[in-house]
Amino acid sequence: MRQLFSYIFILSFFLFSAQERVSYRLFQAIESNSTVKFDVIFKFHGSIDYQALKDQFKSANTLPEDRVKPVILEAQELNNHYVNYLGDLFTEIEVEEMNFRPLWIANAACAHLTISQINILKEQDFIAFIDLNETGILKIEKPISSGNGSKTIDGHEPGHDIINAPAMWALGYTGQGRKLLTYDTGFWPNHPAIASRYLGNFFPQDQCWFPYDLPSPGDKGNSHGTHVTGTVLGLEISNNDTIGVAPGAYFIATDPIVTDLADVRTFEELAMGFEWALNPDNDLNTTYDIPDVINNSWGRPVDADVEACNQIMIDVFNLVEAAGIANVFSAGNSGPDPMTISAPHNINTGLVNSFTVGALNMDANLTIASFSSRGPSFCPESGSLLIKPEVSAPGVNVRSAVGQNEYDNYNGTSMAAPHVSGAVLLLKEAFPYLGGEDILLALYNSAIDLGDNGEDNTYGNGVIDVFEAYNYLIDQGNDPVPPVNSSFDIAISDLLAPNQGVRCSSTFSPSLEVTNLGDETINGIEVEFTFLSTGDSEIFESPISILPGETGTAELNNFETSVEGDYEFIAIVRPLESIIESDTINNRAVYRGNVRPEGQIPFFEDFEDGISSSNWFNYNDDGLITWDTVSTNGLQWSDKSAWMNFYDYNPRLNQKDELQSRYFDLSTTAESDLYLEFDYAYRRRGNASVLKDTLYIFARNNCEAEWDLIWEAHSDSLKTVEDNSTQAFFPDSSNHWNMRVFDLSSYIGAEKFQFKISTSNRNGNNLFIDNVRLYFGSTPVAINEVDIDGVYIFPNPSKELLLVENSGDLTIESLALYSLEGQLIEGYRPNKSKRLSIDISHLSTGVYICSIKTSSGVITKKIIKE
Repeated sequence: MRQLFSYIFILSFFLFSAQERVSYRLFQAIESNSTVKFDVIFKFHGSIDYQALKDQFKSANTLPEDRVKPVILEAQELNNHYVNYLGDLFTEIEVEEMNFRPLWIANAACAHLTISQINILKEQDFIAFIDLNETGILKIEKPISSGNGSKTIDGHEPGHDIINAPAMWALGYTGQGRKLLTYDTGFWPNHPAIASRYLGNFFPQDQCWFPYDLPSPGDKGNSHGTHVTGTVLGLEISNNDTIGVAPGAYFIATDPIVTDLADVRTFEELAMGFEWALNPDNDLNTTYDIPDVINNSWGRPVDADVEACNQIMIDVFNLVEAAGIANVFSAGNSGPDPMTISAPHNINTGLVNSFTVGALNMDANLTIASFSSRGPSFCPESGSLLIKPEVSAPGVNVRSAVGQNEYDNYNGTSMAAPHVSGAVLLLKEAFPYLGGEDILLALYNSAIDLGDNGEDNTYGNGVIDVFEAYNYLIDQGNDPVPPVNSSFDIAISDLLAPNQGVRCSSTFSPSLEVTNLGDETINGIEVEFTFLSTGDSEIFESPISILPGETGTAELNNFETSVEGDYEFIAIVRPLESIIESDTINNRAVYRGNVRPEGQIPFFEDFEDGISSSNWFNYNDDGLITWDTVSTNGLQWSDKSAWMNFYDYNPRLNQKDELQSRYFDLSTTAESDLYLEFDYAYRRRGNASVLKDTLYIFARNNCEAEWDLIWEAHSDSLKTVEDNSTQAFFPDSSNHWNMRVFDLSSYIGAEKFQFKISTSNRNGNNLFIDNVRLYFGSTPVAINEVDIDGVYIFPNPSKELLLVENSGDLTIESLALYSLEGQLIEGYRPNKSKRLSIDISHLSTGVYICSIKTSSGVITKKIIKE
C-alpha cells in the first residue's frame, strides 16, 4: 500500500508541475520510470539585457573582439548569483558536486537528481523550468553525394559566382586573417585544401580544437566537417584550386556532431561547445582567438523536439550575437513541407541571431532544392521573426574537400550554410570593426529576392550577394578597410628538426626554414622557441637576409628542456626591422611530439590513473578510436584496464594503434634475465573468421632502431574466452583473463631499450590489457600458475619490488615478513583498490617467509631476495 501511495504522490507532483516548471518530456520520463536518477537541465529566472549591451557597444564604437569579455563576465556574474543559491540547498538535499555543472552561457545548470530532489528544486522561486538534459539535440544533416569530385587547376566553383564572391576577390578581399569555427563532425588536418588554414598549426592545440570524440583533429563518416570547412575557405595551393569562398581565412574546429543517432549530444554538451567558442584560449584578456563566424551545419528534426522554443537556446543565440560573433545554421534537409526548419535554430528573437540558410539548385532560376526545409517557425513570434529561413545559398552539387586528399560533390543545406559563413569572412575583412549582427543584417537586407515577392518561408529574403552586402554597408555609412597590401611577409615554411614525433632525448637542436613571401628583402630575423608544458624558452637573432621568394634556415643548437611525455613546441619568427607584415599568423609554427622519459626496472602499470603520456606514447595515426581506459572486473587489484574498442572501430582497415613504453637503460646492469608480462582479455565477435583483430608485442634496443616483433595473436590465438558472441565484450570474472610472459633477456646491454603494445583493427571485439610488468630475474612459477589458494607473489625472486596479488575471492587483511628463524621484520596492510606493493630493496639477500592473513585463514609462502 505504501508503494502505491508513493507512486501516486510522484505522479500527482508531475501532473501538477508539468504545467509549470517541469517540462512535459521530463514528466513523461518519470512517468515511465520513477525509480532512477535523471540528468536534468534547469533554467534560472532572468537573462542579461542583451539589447542594452548591444546598444552600449554601438554608442561606444566597441570593437567586436572587445565585446566578448564584458559579455562573458556579465553572463558569469548572473549565473554565479543563482548558483550560489544552490550551494546550501544541494548540501541539504545531498546532491554531489561531481553531478552538477553550471552553464553560464544560458544562465542554466545541469545536475543528476532523484525525483525527490527535482521536487524540491522545482519549488524554488529562482528556477524558471526543469527539463531533461536529453540526448537527441544534435545530429548531422547528412549530405547526399552527387558524384565524385576531382581537382581542378586555376578554378573556382559555380556557387562562388552565384553569391558574387569573385567581385570581392577582385577588390583584394579573401577573408585574410579572419577566423571561422567549424562546429561539426571535425576535419581532416592533412587535406591540402585546408591544412595550411588550421590555426592549430600556429597556436596551441587546445585553443584551436575542442574535442568531443577525437582527442586530436580528425573527421567522421563522410567527412562532413571537412567538406563544410573547405566550402568556407578551401584552396589547394599547388594547383590554385579554389573551393572556398574566403581562402585567406583561418579556422578552428570542434567535433560534437555525429552520424549515428545513438551517439547524439545533450543540451549540456551543446552549451560546452559554445562556451569554448567564446574564449578558446581560456584567457579573457586576449582577443586573437575569437572566431568571427560559427558555422553550424547540423540540427534536429523539429517534430522530434517538443521543447523547440525553449529559453535555453534563445539565451545562447542572444549571447553569441551580443559578443559580436555571427552564428550561421543550415535550414535542414526535411523539406518540402512547411514548418520543417531544424531545431534549435527554428527560433528567432532577433532578425539574424540564428541565421538559417536554405539550399538552392544551381540552375538558371536558382530554384529551391526539394529537400531544403521550409518555415515558418512555430515558436510564438510574428512578422519576419516567424519567417524561416533567413536567406538561401547554393546547396546542390557543391564540390569540396573530403577524406585526406579527395573531393566530392554533396547536396544539402549543410553545403549552403558555409557559403554564407565564407561571405561573412569576406565582409569582416572589409569591415573588421562591425559585429556579426551587422554583417548578417547586410547579407539579409541585400539578398536578391527569389520565389514569391518579398520574404517568404521557402527562400527567406533570397540568395545572398556578398558584393551587394558590401555596397549596402557602405551605403549605411561604413568605410571599408582596404585589404592588407604590405610588401613584407615572412612565413615559417618547414620545421626541419626535430623531425621525429617520438624521441628519447630532451636535448633539441631546432632547425626551421623561413620563406620570404613578400616583395622586399628581409634583413635579419629573431627566432623564439618555447615548450608550452614546461615554459622552457630561447630567443636568438639570425643575421640571414632572405630575398623575395627565397628561403633561409635558422638553427639553434643543443636546446635543453625538462619536457616529458606529450609536448607542443612553438617557433615564432619576427623580422629585426620595424615593418608591417601582411600576415603575422604564418610567422608561427607548432610542432607536436613526445619525449620518452627514462624508466626504472621493475616497471609496473595498472592503468588505474589512465594512460599517462609520460609512461606511454599513444600512436593513433588515423585519428579515430584508440587506446583508452575503462572499468573492468576479474583482476583482484585492478579497477581499470587499458581498452582498445575494436567493437565500434569501423571501417575495419587494419589501422594501427600502439602504446609505446618509456626507455630503459640496460647497458650497465649486471642482470642476465629480463621479462615482460601482462594480463589480457578478448572474446571473438561471432564466428566470422575475417574479424582478425590482432595484438602485437614489439621491442627494440634503442629509440632509433627498427622494431622487432616478439609476439602476435589474433582470433583463436588471441581469445581468452571460449564462447563467441555478437555483443560487446567486457571482462567481469577472473576466467576472462589470461597472462603472457616474454623473455627479453637478449636486450640486456641496450642503452635505450623500449617495448610497445600494438593492435590492428578488424572491427571485432574489445581488447583489454592490464598489469604490465617489466622486471629482472628468473621467471617465478607463481606468475605462470596461480596457486590454488588464489594468492601469488611476483616477481619471485626479486631485487627491489614485490607485488602480492589475489586472483580469487579471498580478502587480504594483512601481510608480514619473517626471517627463516621466525623473527618479524615488517608488517603491511593492503590498499583495498590495488594489489599490495612491498619495497624489499633494503633487505639482505636471502630467503624470507611471507605470512598472508586472508578472510579464510593464513597463507605462508617463501620469497627470495636477490
